[in-house]
Amino acid sequence: MADAFNISAQETPPEVELATLPDCGFGASEDANMVVGAVVINFDTGTGCTENLDHTFQIASVPKLFIAGAYYEWMLEGRISASSQMTFSEDYWMGGSTACLQQEDLGRSFTTRELVELMIYCSDNAATWMMVDALGPSRVQEYIDSLGIEGIGPVLPYADVDRIKLSYLDPRWATVPRGISSRYWRRRWTDGLVPDYFSEVPSYNREQLIAANAQYIATATTNTATPRAIAEYIIKLRDDRASMSGTESLVASLMFNTMLKNQREHSSQAFPGTLLIGAKNGFDTGLTAEVNVVFDEVGGFLPNAMFLIFTQQPDLTAFDVQRPGDYFGVLNTYLRDLSPQLVEMLLGTEEPAIPPVTPTANVSLVRYQSESLINPCWSPYRLSGYAASSVATLQSCLTNIYSYDVVPVDEQLGIAVVLRNLSGAENRIVLAFTGPDGTPYSYQTEADFDTQAGVYWLQPINMAGEWTLDIYYNLERVYTDTFIAG
Repeated sequence: MADAFNISAQETPPEVELATLPDCGFGASEDANMVVGAVVINFDTGTGCTENLDHTFQIASVPKLFIAGAYYEWMLEGRISASSQMTFSEDYWMGGSTACLQQEDLGRSFTTRELVELMIYCSDNAATWMMVDALGPSRVQEYIDSLGIEGIGPVLPYADVDRIKLSYLDPRWATVPRGISSRYWRRRWTDGLVPDYFSEVPSYNREQLIAANAQYIATATTNTATPRAIAEYIIKLRDDRASMSGTESLVASLMFNTMLKNQREHSSQAFPGTLLIGAKNGFDTGLTAEVNVVFDEVGGFLPNAMFLIFTQQPDLTAFDVQRPGDYFGVLNTYLRDLSPQLVEMLLGTEEPAIPPVTPTANVSLVRYQSESLINPCWSPYRLSGYAASSVATLQSCLTNIYSYDVVPVDEQLGIAVVLRNLSGAENRIVLAFTGPDGTPYSYQTEADFDTQAGVYWLQPINMAGEWTLDIYYNLERVYTDTFIAG
């Protein structure tokens, strides 16, 4: 894969004219209730395509990139400390079922550096809210204005978005604290509502909730952008990074590093483990937005390619409207089906070679089991802050769990990996699955590991037959195994 891209950090990146790129043809979907926007660019060759370049999309969590950029710029200027701490209190708790900051984390303190990374790689909405409070209400817009890029709407944390949606149903929600309103919107938790804000617990049917979502997406200018605007921002970061000097270059380096901590989502799952993907993704009812940058080196943080894909369903009353977190929703399925085409556009038609397994002592233990059995081992490790000193306990617990002989189809298969003899620096791990029909699914994680660490992932098993798992450590294939689903 080293020959797929050949640009280096010392070379001046070629200028990209978005307006001259051809149409991608992604909008030729058979689903009439889908709008697609895209920018796909190989920075080495300057080739690529666009789709609905100037259409304004709701892009959910993607604007968190601008909060991160505003933070890193101030951090480098000494206007906010990376080590200053904020406490995750009940005031910030939003109740999201997939959030990184959960009820058991209440009372824990986090540095602003930890919060901004949680905001990007976990897309944690409570961390976002805390970061906006740390920066002040005008700072993010000030940063956006300084970019000089048109087509970017105001950035609003989802703690406010949740309350706005509820206010469409009843104006009394505007006076409810954001944490309480978010916990109601996300989990229907009602603590704190009666009698301070309502005389009785409010209740809404499915049609009312859909209408509130639809009104927000149809009318709100917050958390919106055009594909052109986000592409121009990524291109600016790349150009800043290539300059190799000044605050803007360091901001770009920090931004790309943080994006590399993110997981690969649907449009990047066909990319091989010999490449790294930096990402920021967003989703809400009826929309999925993915921004990805591709790297062929572990260090350097200079991307070789970019692909951003925005999808939106205008009619939220449709029977197949995608719900947040719906892995097999129509939008996410469309993006996974598009992923091999993106690989071909950026890497060429030749099938990427799978490198041989490099002998290593890094992979100490791998377990395939149900989430319910792995979670009791994983939870104490997570609550330890992923401390290296807790890895031995994690491995001891996992040793007592046997991997499935046959994985049940429709299982959310938990894959736990214990790594040893690490470099004590940033390490990039890719888990690449291949389904029985040859469909690739690849995921990526990163941490400032010590000498040992654990990695945990959930893979939906949607077909019977033989599956393959390959583990890549810093772009080298260090482990391969197969398992049967049935």
